[in-house]
Amino acid sequence: MSKSAKRKRVRLRAKPFLVIAIVLNVYLGLTRSPLTSLRHIRVEGAKAFDQARIEADIQAVQGIPCQQVNPRELESAILELPEARNASLSRNIFGNGLLRIAYRTPVARIARSRRLALSDEGVIYAANELDPNLPVLDLPRGVLEPNLTLMGSWEPQRIAYIAREARNIDVNQQERILITEPGQVILYIGEGCVILGNCDNLSLKFQALRDRLTRNRSELSQIAELDLTLPDRPTIRKKSRGGAS
Repeated sequence: MSKSAKRKRVRLRAKPFLVIAIVLNVYLGLTRSPLTSLRHIRVEGAKAFDQARIEADIQAVQGIPCQQVNPRELESAILELPEARNASLSRNIFGNGLLRIAYRTPVARIARSRRLALSDEGVIYAANELDPNLPVLDLPRGVLEPNLTLMGSWEPQRIAYIAREARNIDVNQQERILITEPGQVILYIGEGCVILGNCDNLSLKFQALRDRLTRNRSELSQIAELDLTLPDRPTIRKKSRGGAS
């Protein structure tokens, strides 16, 4: 090509830049505009005792543009309460949010403690509200670590299963679940004493107990002890003639 050849001018098309500018403007509007800030967050599942704390946590994110709100931060703040099991926040660009909260369900009260409870998931936690009629779980002293987990080989999920099943046996009588040092479980239902042994074959043991109570509802008050360590071969120990165990 000769030096005298004229260079062709390249004209830039304005349309692509205009589209990019519009998209960028919309993005900045969604992320930074006060028009999209969270103004109202509806709460589902909050318990009465926890409403003041939740309201304080919500106020910390109100007024922040929707897309700048990190749901995990609010959810983590809600879950700082040991009784809270789950929290999820959803929000939209119109300034509305929905916070759903679920709490642990206690199945037993820990003996010698006013607030400790065992949840249906097998978690030991400090509860603000406890039904006084829940089964009492009597653990060996020193079995709870500082972080409220059970020491040794105990499976808290199985203990929670025992508490649920015990409650279903007779809701009109107080139940107590005693865990002994050798690792055996003894269940007291009213005046009755049921030895469950270890935590193996729990479904078979409770089925055997239900079958016996179906045939004789008052059996536990008539005997000193029912041993279901071997559910297919249960044994009973009769009360002494004087009525003492």
